[in-house]
Amino acid sequence: GVHPGVIARHYSDAAMPEAAAPWHERAAARAMGLRAHDEALAHLALAGDSAAIDSARGEVLIRLGRYDEAIAALEAALTTDDLNPGATAATLHRLADVHDRLGEWALAQERLRAAEEALGTSTGPLWARLRTDQALSSYRLGGLSQARALAEEVTREATDPAEQARAWNVLGMVA
Repeated sequence: GVHPGVIARHYSDAAMPEAAAPWHERAAARAMGLRAHDEALAHLALAGDSAAIDSARGEVLIRLGRYDEAIAALEAALTTDDLNPGATAATLHRLADVHDRLGEWALAQERLRAAEEALGTSTGPLWARLRTDQALSSYRLGGLSQARALAEEVTREATDPAEQARAWNVLGMVA
């Protein structure tokens, strides 16, 4: 029942940063859930270095609207060796989202393609999301036929109704 930040602080005060790190990570997750993003960022700064921490830091920075710092954190996550293909694809997808928010649609599309390549032959929910976002990016860049083809593929292949709906929305924009 004790707040993880309290435990983290006790370990930090006892000069035990390795023991404090996972508690800072838990405290950051709790703070993010409460939308206390500055507090989450402070805990993540003390949680150590790993792909998961860099990804979490990037997520908090996105929520704070600090996109350049978010890009740096997410790219740092990609430089570590402890990411599996799904996590690599998810991180690249978040990078694409940030570039999309900044209106950098060509960069977003590059990241989406890299994410799909990292994902491999999987055709699960992340694949559908990536393809729909590629369709939207193609639409924004003026590639209407490519946008249509990608969105139609998702409507045929995806099993997630929400992702099929997003694909139908892109098809509506193209039409």
